[in-house]
Amino acid sequence: MTIPAKTSPAANASTVIRFLAFVSLLLGLVAAATFFLLENPDRFKNQISQGIESATGYEVTVKGELSWRYWPPIAINAEQIQLGTPGEAPFIKLDRVSVDIDLMPLITQQRIIDVNELAITGGRVSLLVDASGKANWELTTTDTPPSPGDSDPTEIAQTSTLQRFWVENLEVSYIDEQADLDYHVVLTKLTTSALTSDRPFDISVIVKIQDNLENLKASIESTGQLQYHAANDQFGFDDLITTIKLVVDDEPYPEINLASKGQWRPSQESIVLAQNDIRVSSANIASSGVINLGGATPRYDGVVNLQTADPTQLSRDFDMELSVKFLQFTADVAIDPTLIHMRSLEGEFDQSKFKGTATLELSPINAITADLRIDKLDTTDYLSASPGVDTKGATNTATKSDVPIDSELIPVELLQHTHLKTIIRIDSVIVDSGELRNAKVELRNDRKVFDLIANASGYKGRIVVSANTQLTGEISTELKLTLDRLDIPKLVEVEGITGTLTANSDVRFAGSMLSQLERTLVGKSTFVIKDGTLDVRPLKSVAATIDSITGKTSSISQWPDIMPFDSMTGDHVFTDGIETGQVFNASLENISITALGGISLQAETLNYDVTTTLNKTEAGEFKVSDQLSGIRWPLICSGKFSDSPADLCLGKGGAISQLVTEIVKQDLQRRGSKKIEELINDNLPDQYKDITADLFKNLFKKK
Repeated sequence: MTIPAKTSPAANASTVIRFLAFVSLLLGLVAAATFFLLENPDRFKNQISQGIESATGYEVTVKGELSWRYWPPIAINAEQIQLGTPGEAPFIKLDRVSVDIDLMPLITQQRIIDVNELAITGGRVSLLVDASGKANWELTTTDTPPSPGDSDPTEIAQTSTLQRFWVENLEVSYIDEQADLDYHVVLTKLTTSALTSDRPFDISVIVKIQDNLENLKASIESTGQLQYHAANDQFGFDDLITTIKLVVDDEPYPEINLASKGQWRPSQESIVLAQNDIRVSSANIASSGVINLGGATPRYDGVVNLQTADPTQLSRDFDMELSVKFLQFTADVAIDPTLIHMRSLEGEFDQSKFKGTATLELSPINAITADLRIDKLDTTDYLSASPGVDTKGATNTATKSDVPIDSELIPVELLQHTHLKTIIRIDSVIVDSGELRNAKVELRNDRKVFDLIANASGYKGRIVVSANTQLTGEISTELKLTLDRLDIPKLVEVEGITGTLTANSDVRFAGSMLSQLERTLVGKSTFVIKDGTLDVRPLKSVAATIDSITGKTSSISQWPDIMPFDSMTGDHVFTDGIETGQVFNASLENISITALGGISLQAETLNYDVTTTLNKTEAGEFKVSDQLSGIRWPLICSGKFSDSPADLCLGKGGAISQLVTEIVKQDLQRRGSKKIEELINDNLPDQYKDITADLFKNLFKKK
């Protein structure tokens, strides 16, 4: 047996030193080789360009330099990268691309590498569809990349995982000369978490969009979670929260907030929205459905539910008149960029319920087609101050101004740009204290002529109205109204007359404003009142005054206060607007009435010179003796619409009757030689002198 000799400590130390030196030398050689490779990244330019072109069919050019970022962590930077279809100008130009990768798989030229981060900073994407419909990003058949089974000497490494994707300040221009579209998009920021198939990842986007043709701008921020399902080639999105700020014609609109959940299915060219809740101003919109991306334009089919509990806020935010206090509806909808079609439309506003269909066409022209039925409509809720008007803190001067305010009767600009084909049926319409039943309103407009036809039953009769407005050249409207056997007390709150009214009116006016109607209205109306009564107390009051003067009792003073009659006929003519030139004629058995004057709709006042003539008769209810027959009874009827006929025509509190009676009982007896004209001048107000003198002149005329 041989016993080995002992090794000295000095020899062991020498061996360790030699081993460490070898390792150091090896590491040094590896480091040197590594830095040799890292110091020459440009040698990968052609390989990268050829690999991307082989995989995508697009030409890629790296105009700038390739460089390494050594810390933190190691990444390769590329500048001035361009991409385009072969032989054409590049449509993508990126300022800087940084790829943070695992180093060893790249150095050893493995086909699968891990990319920790891909960052794109700055650049421009120019997308153009020319007038023939050709897009500058579309590849021809000869440019199509080879299928995976085809052999190619140039291969590009594939990534197993992308830990983070980052884009910052990327501009996108989209111009479609065929569809006349021009958009400018700035992708301010886009970030994601790790991108791996079948696992959810977070995404955050900040983007600005500008429509250069429509003067529309949008700022969009969105965050949520996406997931790619490799088995069925689908992207799922969950809790996707989006905020949109719109500016249209330099006017900001209320912020739009969306919460979405669904799937994007590229193979089916569709997006399935399981949930899509929208909040804008005070309106909440819940929807679900499918967005079809496979056609010429995107199309949405689904269900929409809209509700707003504060239409006042909605009115202020969108600068529109929305008179309702509550609005809610549900509808099956089909929406594309040119059309909104609502089927099975059903909802309610305030105390009214409605259902039907409606279609809004946005291109090539605006058009509204609708067929709606409303169960009841109380107009008294909407004839007061608009709910959208905030009068809090307003002074009496502001709310009770006597200054007339002009208003638009016909929305000409809207009608000149919108087609209408609409039918609205209302089972019950409440108007003041009356009710209309089975009302139907039909609106038709071809942007040249606007037609309105409406009819309803009510007031124990029927009402039919039609309007025809010429929208080209000089604006003019022809209005026709038919009233068939309406009960007057139920129709209007007018004291002094009852009966059944039948009337026909045919008038026309120029322009679209209320003030233009007042100046230009012309036309004629005829009417018949059957089986009515007339309050003749004003006539009896004047007759009693005359009786006191003559000392005789006339037959008129013996009339009952409310006189029945069989028929009253008459007509009314507008000769030059409504403020002046109106002519009214009416005949009631042996009484004829003529009035000249006008009204002001804005000031709600009237002013008429009225002449009443009584013809002698001993038959019938309206008996008139010789003394008062043939005498013209001139009156001035002036005042507010709300005044009673007696106050309008005889003065407040019957002033004429009282004054004339006082004249007769005191002054005439005491100063009998004084002329009637002097008494009138001494005792009557100026506004009554002429009519009283005329009355007495006719009364005491020589036979």
